[in-house]
Amino acid sequence: THLGTLVSIQTNAFVAANTACITDGALVRIPKNVVVDAPIVILSIIHADTSSVLVQPRNLIEVGENAQVSIIMRTESYGNNATLTNVVTECFLHAGAQCSWTSLQDDHEQAAMIHSMQLHQKAHSVSRLMTVSLSGSVVRNDVGAILAEYGAEANMLGVYSIAGSSLVDNHTVMDHRVPHCHSNELFK
Repeated sequence: THLGTLVSIQTNAFVAANTACITDGALVRIPKNVVVDAPIVILSIIHADTSSVLVQPRNLIEVGENAQVSIIMRTESYGNNATLTNVVTECFLHAGAQCSWTSLQDDHEQAAMIHSMQLHQKAHSVSRLMTVSLSGSVVRNDVGAILAEYGAEANMLGVYSIAGSSLVDNHTVMDHRVPHCHSNELFK
């Protein structure tokens, strides 16, 4: 019931391509009042030994009321050919939920990555998003948080350290739909 409800295929061509050709991904549902002690790691390993590769994973995360989880997403590409990873992540935080999300991008110089991530937060939920971009030919991060109910809090942090002809492009949106929400954003 949640897949495709936060991201728009009408306004984002990368999301439309991912929706049409989902090749893989993760579904994470944390039940109400559950605290997950260890981080959940979503690891994508791409082999481009014999030809160029396009992968389009779709992640759907739902964190129940008063639940807590930490998720780490990592993509690794191997081989001498170009890769394009077009990831879409939709994340739903119910009332009082807490979610920490880390996206680590450290690929070979012919790897490109596009990550479209959208969060929807209910009352008193807290999100912490960290994007770390260290290499790759082109990296684009489109990250948005919808603060839909009173007391929601979103924190977006990002850091990139690249060399040569690498390009990192970060686009962020904090959508305060109701008053009395809190957001922080810092990218360096």
